[in-house]
Amino acid sequence: MARPQAPAPWHIALPARLTALVFALLQLSLSRLFTPHPGTVRLVSRAVPRQLLQAIARDLGVGQRALFMALVAHTMVNAGRPQGKGKVSCAYTTLAPGGGEHRDRFMRMRMLYTRFRNAADFRGFARGVEEAVTADETAGSSFVDERSATALGFHRRLARIAPFLYAPKFFAFWPHDFVFSLLTPHQLAGELSTGLLEPVYCGTTMPGVVGRIVVPGRDWVTFNFFIEEEKLAQVGRLDAMIGELSADAAFTRP
Repeated sequence: MARPQAPAPWHIALPARLTALVFALLQLSLSRLFTPHPGTVRLVSRAVPRQLLQAIARDLGVGQRALFMALVAHTMVNAGRPQGKGKVSCAYTTLAPGGGEHRDRFMRMRMLYTRFRNAADFRGFARGVEEAVTADETAGSSFVDERSATALGFHRRLARIAPFLYAPKFFAFWPHDFVFSLLTPHQLAGELSTGLLEPVYCGTTMPGVVGRIVVPGRDWVTFNFFIEEEKLAQVGRLDAMIGELSADAAFTRP
């Protein structure tokens, strides 16, 4: 879990907030001109034993979240292979409560924007993801954090005055290779879950937004891909990579 984010120093916060208006207007303009992920978005899911993923993470020497993010990046842009994309852009949420309180009293959730450098093999790429995420979350609020949070507040105020500016294409304007969310561990307990069994498939999306939502349970972890229809076949990369990594980790299913 990430630590609460420290406020940015004034020499970072001030120019970031001054440029936020231009940034917000640029988002409105560009979203009307093109959509980063066009086409029909479909949902496809995979369920993987949690013990298997724990064994793989130990073998790679990374945390489970870094493994999940690396697997998603491999699925989407073939990261962890020499022919994969050189730099992978990602927007992801953290679980730290109140991280953005000093910037925005409405939006407490902390959204981070980062890039992962590709590596020739998956082990090296997963370790690079671990290092990048750790660096992002131990640093104070950055220029991008401040600018994005201020722009979001501007969009909320403008939407009240001129809601017609916010067409569905605007909400589909996420110029990142993928948006990643890791939900808190789900355990089936209580009367409302009577008769339910793992794995748990859940998450949320907006039309046109490509999201990757990972849901850990007691025994299973689900990978839920909201993905363009023409890219559905890429999810097979996840199956192949998990098979390869499980052999390397010498994992034996109970």
